[in-house]
Amino acid sequence: MIIASILISILLSSMTHITLKIGMNYLNQLAPSSVADWLAVAWTPVGLYVFLGMLFNLMAMLTWLYALKHVDVSYAYPFSALGFVFVMLIAYVFMHEAISLYRLIGVSLIILGILFVSQS
Repeated sequence: MIIASILISILLSSMTHITLKIGMNYLNQLAPSSVADWLAVAWTPVGLYVFLGMLFNLMAMLTWLYALKHVDVSYAYPFSALGFVFVMLIAYVFMHEAISLYRLIGVSLIILGILFVSQS
């Protein structure tokens, strides 16, 4: 259950970054220039995605706190590197970002390192 809460926290944190990025992509299309434009942005997809990002971040923090209550931080924290893997995969699926060979090698090394840490 603790590993699951760690993984859920990291997945939610990854979703935070994805939703904020999507929101900022919409912001580039709107190009607000006045205070009224910025206030109006809150009711557009930008506002929705930023709000979702904050919600994901809150849920990630709560599940992380639950995990930290039950395990040492020196055990839990290395799992946060999985955020690189999750963000890359989610961005590939939903945002059609390319995955280079170097990224694949890098995330493979991250996964290998996490496997070593999880055995301790």
